[in-house]
Amino acid sequence: MKWISDGLRDARTAAWRLRTELAALQFLSRDLGTGLAPDVIAADTAAGFLVLEDLAPRVSLDQLLRRDGAAAHGGRLAASAHARGVLSAATAGRAAAYYARRSELGPVDPAADRAGRLTPFRKAGIEHASALGVHLEGRAAHELA
Repeated sequence: MKWISDGLRDARTAAWRLRTELAALQFLSRDLGTGLAPDVIAADTAAGFLVLEDLAPRVSLDQLLRRDGAAAHGGRLAASAHARGVLSAATAGRAAAYYARRSELGPVDPAADRAGRLTPFRKAGIEHASALGVHLEGRAAHELA
């Protein structure tokens, strides 16, 4: 169960995040049928909660990698990369459909949503590439943008 409490508007559990997560989970399962997201059992965004399918017990991949190193989890890394590829392929070109679902849950500005939260990652990507002596141009720069 995920919920937000009063006074956490700017926290990680802010109401807009709850609506965004609900829209994303519904988009992946109901609209795209990917089978790669937990099912939403119940939701009340006005009350500030989501009840999701229980995927536990599990240990997150990042914890396993920190604990054991990448070599010990090659199969899990490959499965994660495969799932990411499936998600990317399934969602490519579907932003309008996602934002239509998201707007049903409350106001959202798609352009500001994409630019506002991702801009720091783009800047960091450029800085990291530059630190490695790589100048991003062409398709790489386009993809990062």
